[in-house]
Amino acid sequence: MSRDITDDIDDCCKAIVGHTNWAFAQTQSPDQMIEYRKTNAIAHTVIFFNNALTDEEKGLDEEEEI
Repeated sequence: MSRDITDDIDDCCKAIVGHTNWAFAQTQSPDQMIEYRKTNAIAHTVIFFNNALTDEEKGLDEEEEI
């Protein structure tokens, strides 16, 4: 089975914060991103959230078993 970059990001996020709630980000901060984009210094930005997704955020019903 092949892996893609998101599998590696899942692994990294889980190692750092204990879950896989992350997202690609478009900005770090408006001013910093402008400067980084001028120099083409950023390939991708990823956000690792402090909290895991809740069942509601995952789109699961309370009655639904995982």
